Amino acid sequence: MITSQQITTADTDWYQFMEHVLVGSFPPEERRPLSELRRVAEQRTNLFHLFIVLNGDTPVGFYNYWHFPTFYYTEHLAIAPAYRNHGYGKQLIASLLDRIDLPLIIEVEPPATETARRRISFYKQLGFRLWERDYLQPPYSPALESVPLKLMTCGALNLACDDTYNLVCGTIHREVYGVREIFVHS
Repeated sequence: MITSQQITTADTDWYQFMEHVLVGSFPPEERRPLSELRRVAEQRTNLFHLFIVLNGDTPVGFYNYWHFPTFYYTEHLAIAPAYRNHGYGKQLIASLLDRIDLPLIIEVEPPATETARRRISFYKQLGFRLWERDYLQPPYSPALESVPLKLMTCGALNLACDDTYNLVCGTIHREVYGVREIFVHS
């Protein structure tokens, strides 16, 4: 059984493990630069929370989330490559859902590839619903492009309501990505 432990940048070994897994799991356009991540982790502690996932004393993955008034948003979660396909991802999600008390929002790649469809199916098996609307992740820096993604949610959110979509996207885009307007997929 895995456990999760909240960490800060002062937890040097675990923080470096998290950075290594992040860089190995996400392309540059889907993650913030490490210096910016460190700044967010140190300065946005009222909203941004970072966790290491442990199997005993061994770190096997990580997740982070943003705690907003009406929902949580997981910016990243990943299991280290050496520990994938051992059920840790399912346990990581269960641990995260046990920790929170509001709906959880995640971003996923559109179901255009077999890998993306399997990932969406994995999350659906854990209780997530796919938001059928197009979503565009704003770029993490001016040198990067925005990324067409989809949102998934676990918890009581009305996915058909424009106001809900605008609230969720507006909050994520403003607080996480630092943009004032909702990016729309053209």
